[in-house]
Amino acid sequence: LRSATARGAAAASEAVADAAAREEAVGVLIAPAQFGVRADYESLIHELRQVTGIEEVEVVGLSRLDWLKIIPATLTNLPAYVEGALPVTPTLDFYFERLDEAYARLAARLGGGGDGEEGVRPRIKLLGHSIGGWVLRGWLAERPEILASADVLMTLGSPNREPPAGSVWASVDQTRRQAWDEDVGRSPLLEGAVAASSYLALSGDAFAAGDGLIPASVAAMEESEIVELPDCNHAGFVPSPGESLALPETYLWYGSKSMVPLWAPKLLAE
Repeated sequence: LRSATARGAAAASEAVADAAAREEAVGVLIAPAQFGVRADYESLIHELRQVTGIEEVEVVGLSRLDWLKIIPATLTNLPAYVEGALPVTPTLDFYFERLDEAYARLAARLGGGGDGEEGVRPRIKLLGHSIGGWVLRGWLAERPEILASADVLMTLGSPNREPPAGSVWASVDQTRRQAWDEDVGRSPLLEGAVAASSYLALSGDAFAAGDGLIPASVAAMEESEIVELPDCNHAGFVPSPGESLALPETYLWYGSKSMVPLWAPKLLAE
């Protein structure tokens, strides 16, 4: 793992240097998970900079309360909500507006918004975590002009495919799960219960492979490169009204130091 990480970091640094030689400025725009805020991604951002050499990173400036704005769209269109057919607009307009603002700030710093160095072409990497990846896809569909400067879309544990039609809940055997593992400070029983219920709803298979919330089969997009991470969980934090609850370091997620080098170099793909 260490040698693979070293090779990935070296290749990433070369890619950043090549971009500079072509007078291109590279940045990353992160779309957070539901109720996620910038503070939840500080460790991921640090590791991302270490691995890729990309310094300009912007996180969509959502507050936890912003998600309450989805309620009016739901209540005014209950039939569509029940059918799982709520339209992207106006349901996600609050997120799209924050994406527009974050993109404009990042593009300006990279030289594409009038405030940066002239003659530098911005190259923006879009990185979505959980529902943030799904929202990015809807945003790009509504803002096709973004594709002129956004050359990579990467999603981390995002529900990119619809659940199977007519999937039925089945019984889940958890008799062999430990209620609490003292060695790692985690509850395999609780984690297994959460994963099984989510996997079953999204893929129809309670025992699918996944990150503890999103099954791998649902996260994979057609005609895209897929990177599977061993023992990687959905998030390293649990959102709360104040600061998020940080999960134990043994609970590896996409932003963990050992995980970022396995996927981050893909952001610099040509």
